[in-house]
Amino acid sequence: VLEGFVVLCSLIALFATGHWSIPLVLFLGTAPVFYSQIRRGREIYALFYQQTPEQRRAEYLVELMTDRDAAKEVRLYGLGDLLVRTWEAVAQTLRQQRLRLTLHQQRYMFGGRLSGISSALLSLVILLYQ
Repeated sequence: VLEGFVVLCSLIALFATGHWSIPLVLFLGTAPVFYSQIRRGREIYALFYQQTPEQRRAEYLVELMTDRDAAKEVRLYGLGDLLVRTWEAVAQTLRQQRLRLTLHQQRYMFGGRLSGISSALLSLVILLYQ
C-alpha cells in the first residue's frame, strides 16, 4: 500500500512538471472508470446473491440427473425428461439474467473508458500547446 502511494505521488509530481492541470485532468477522466468498477462489483454481488436459491436448485437437479443412487429412482418413475426440462428452464433464466447484467455493465464501462481516453488525449493536447 505504501509503495503504491509513493508511486502515485511520484507520477503526480512527474505529470505536474509538464503542466499543473494534467494531474487534475487525468484524475477527473479516470474517476468514472473507478466508479463504474465499484458499481460493477456491487451489481455482480447483488445478482449472485439474488440467484443463489435458483443456482442451488440447478445444481441439485444436475446432481439428481448424474448421481448413481438417484438414477434408479429417476428411471423407475420416468422423471428424466422432467428433470432435464426443469434444469434447462432454470439454467436459461440464470444465463439470461447474467447476460442482461453484462450488457448493461458494458455500456457503463464503455463510457468510463471513453472518459479515460479523452482525459489522456486532453493531457497530450495541453502538453503540446503549452
